[in-house]
Amino acid sequence: MARRKPTRKKQAQPSVAQTLLDVLTRPGFVGSVLVLMAIFTLLSLMSGSRGALTGAWVEALRGWFGVGVWMAPLALGVIGLWLVFAAMEQIPTPAWRRPIGVFVLFMAFIIGASLLIRPDVRAEVSAAGSAGGRVGTELANLLQMSITNIGAWAFVTFLVVAGVIFLTDRLLIDGIARAILILQFGLVNQRERRAAHEHINPQVPLPLGDVSFLQRWRDRLLPNRIQT
Repeated sequence: MARRKPTRKKQAQPSVAQTLLDVLTRPGFVGSVLVLMAIFTLLSLMSGSRGALTGAWVEALRGWFGVGVWMAPLALGVIGLWLVFAAMEQIPTPAWRRPIGVFVLFMAFIIGASLLIRPDVRAEVSAAGSAGGRVGTELANLLQMSITNIGAWAFVTFLVVAGVIFLTDRLLIDGIARAILILQFGLVNQRERRAAHEHINPQVPLPLGDVSFLQRWRDRLLPNRIQT
């Protein structure tokens, strides 16, 4: 009696929704969308006449981020390019600190722009699309209520320093170290030159009170002038 061949179980194929979700959540696709959004936002901001779509998009960004709307294309573009490069296997992935640095600087900018406005008129100014928008205003109010105005500005300063360090990776730290070394080298070189100059041209010793030969003859020949 012939044996039956084992039947292979068919693998369940992913549904259309699952396939679409996988495509939409890929870093390369998300990065490409962010880059296109950055280009679209920049062109919309630079355009003199906006249509219904571009006008609504700019007003929405202005309402959320205020004057930070001009930094939105930069933030979207940098984060999008990082995701695109991270999805490419042939290209080394850039450091993750750079997109984080751009985001941190963006948040510091909108919070600082909101802190510059008085708290009693901050809501009205942010509603008009100025200052840091709704996001910056809410964060500024939260910081002022939690750690006072001075603490809020200290936090913004910390964000700026952290953002610059993240954005420049180790370039800033290395630059500061090199500047300190150059300063130390310049001070040592200046001291060596001063020591060499004093060795070549020694200081003239101060007189000990001895009157010179010419001074004595002048005193004898012109006694009246000395008395007068």
